Amino acid sequence: MSNGKRVLLARPHPFIVADMKPLLLRAGFVPSPLSALAEIAAGAATGAKGAVISIALSSPIPESAETVFAALRQHVPRLPILFAGLVDFETARRTIDRILHDHAAQATVTPVEAIMDARTVLGKPHTYLYLGKETLKTDAGAALAERALARHFV
Repeated sequence: MSNGKRVLLARPHPFIVADMKPLLLRAGFVPSPLSALAEIAAGAATGAKGAVISIALSSPIPESAETVFAALRQHVPRLPILFAGLVDFETARRTIDRILHDHAAQATVTPVEAIMDARTVLGKPHTYLYLGKETLKTDAGAALAERALARHFV
């Protein structure tokens, strides 16, 4: 697969590796996990179609989701981003809003379950999707998430 179909796993978490990686592959993307935050400044996100940031408390990348987000916005400001986590959207929304507060003047945050409502803004740098682990527990949820990824990471 070409480098142009690459999606950066900017703050990997075991959930992202175990559940998101196969989902990204089925959607036609090549997952590319970061091993250190410095890779963003070194150009690891250049040419990627999007990035996935885990909002979980722990990650092999020790920096916070906010720090990773800020680095991505600094180096690739137009890159579409999906936040992923273990909690429901309403719980995650508080964390995502806090992350976006200082780094994104205009922002639309939507769960993948609402992609039909958000389809006109998918793929835009000011649109942020959220994918919770629960969504991937059903075939219908996984199919919906796959469609959301394909539309957001264009």
